[in-house]
Amino acid sequence: MHKTQRDTISSILSVILLAATLPFSSCAPEHDGPNPHNYELFVDQRDQHPAFSPDGNLIAYYHFSSQLPEPADYPSGLYIIDKEGNNRTLVLEGHHYNPAWSPDGEWLVFSSGGLIQKCKINGADVTIFSGLNYLDNPQFYFPDWSSNGSYIIFGKPFAPDGGLYFTTSDFS
Repeated sequence: MHKTQRDTISSILSVILLAATLPFSSCAPEHDGPNPHNYELFVDQRDQHPAFSPDGNLIAYYHFSSQLPEPADYPSGLYIIDKEGNNRTLVLEGHHYNPAWSPDGEWLVFSSGGLIQKCKINGADVTIFSGLNYLDNPQFYFPDWSSNGSYIIFGKPFAPDGGLYFTTSDFS
């Protein structure tokens, strides 16, 4: 088995292990530092899918605006705030779920309408993954990066051909 195959299998197994252990983890914060269990101190119930940056200083999240028309100052979208809940910045307007940070903190990968997309944290260079379009109903969710940033791992949970998939981080 080649090293890249071992690394890929190791990354996929890590995601599966993490998913299997999440139900058993405590919801209580262990320390006063950044912790995804206490992000609700900074956002409200319409803010979902928090993800801390690799350095722990920023939180990416999806905000759903329940107001019609959507307010210009806080529409539905992908946002970043600092760990104190300040300096809210709109990355992309629209419905972009489950953001995950690249290991270098420069990119976010997310699901939008069942498509896996990524962009720089300032909203530039939006790229849509178009591989695997041979599958019936190619709807993908829950993307994340491999620990070395070489791959993006994502799931297809709602179909007979569902499971975990991965692509290179440049979507090639």
